[in-house]
Amino acid sequence: MVYPEVRVPVASEEVQDPHNFFVRFFSELGAVGGVLAVAWMILLWWQMSRPGEKTEVRSQKTEGGRKGLWSLVAIAVGAAF
Repeated sequence: MVYPEVRVPVASEEVQDPHNFFVRFFSELGAVGGVLAVAWMILLWWQMSRPGEKTEVRSQKTEGGRKGLWSLVAIAVGAAF
């Protein structure tokens, strides 16, 4: 059931954004951009669900930490444009 069908007709809010970023990626970036966004999200979810690597020396940076940092950088750059 869709929200506009069940809301009261005198309700003050208007539905303007479906809150589905996959639909937004496909509509704004086309099929190629949508597929890349889906692949990126799958990769991000996969990396976040894997356990971290244990190191004996705390000062050494792990590959997993760098991947997370690069994901944050990519999000920041994407949001800037």
